[in-house]
Amino acid sequence: MTEPRPERQRSIPLLPLWLAVPLAALAGVLMDLAYPEAALWPLAFVAVALLLLALIGRRMGGALLVGLVYGVVFFAFLVSWTSRYLGPIPWIALTTVEAVLTAVLLVTITLAYRWVPRVLPGRAGRLIVLPVTVAALWVGREVVLGSWPYGGFPWARLGMTQSESPLATLSSWVGVGGLGFLMVLLVAVLIEIGRIGAWRRPLVLALPRRSWPCCCSCRRSPPSPAVRCGSPPSRATGPPATSMSVNPTRSSRRSRMPPSPSSGRIWTSSCGRRAGSTTTRS
Repeated sequence: MTEPRPERQRSIPLLPLWLAVPLAALAGVLMDLAYPEAALWPLAFVAVALLLLALIGRRMGGALLVGLVYGVVFFAFLVSWTSRYLGPIPWIALTTVEAVLTAVLLVTITLAYRWVPRVLPGRAGRLIVLPVTVAALWVGREVVLGSWPYGGFPWARLGMTQSESPLATLSSWVGVGGLGFLMVLLVAVLIEIGRIGAWRRPLVLALPRRSWPCCCSCRRSPPSPAVRCGSPPSRATGPPATSMSVNPTRSSRRSRMPPSPSSGRIWTSSCGRRAGSTTTRS
């Protein structure tokens, strides 16, 4: 008789859909303000964080809706200059196409948040592999949008928001795509630190896993001087106690007996149990 298979753990969205959709729209507005026209470059990190939080744990439909709302708001402001020269219809068409592509490609980030912790549930998977995967998918989305359609729109890359920031010099070393990768990587790592609660215990990020319970027990109750954290437990000095009844008369007689010369140990009055100390005869 075969045992029933356990049900798969269902991923729960970090935010409800009614809150994730407005946050996605807010992320689109903040992302547009981070570009050189307004040059509020710190808002790019906030926009990435809001969008990632809105995507975590979403299903396919919810992720498409969140990505579509973000893409419509972001590209409606970013390519609004096209309405001055081409009219409102090309502007709406271009915004719609870019928003749909953005929504479809952002689903891959939602899938990464769903499957990477299942494949690699450890600390390295959550704090290293998952943020690197999310950052790589973000840059891959920018590469696709920068090459299609009509030759693409490469000015919508995340690294271009840092043209007025101190991080602009990094683009000469890693490029615009590499700068965007590092930005998303930083935000994704901070989100995972907050999700697993590592910010409460900073040493958890540096110590190996096998030393966590020891440190936690030492922090809750300080060890006695005889027992130190990490030391093997001390062996009992006497034989184990038994549930046998002891004759009190015999026990009292044994307590008054002098120490035996051969053993060199003394007997206590507690049911004939040996003590840990020794005596020397003069």
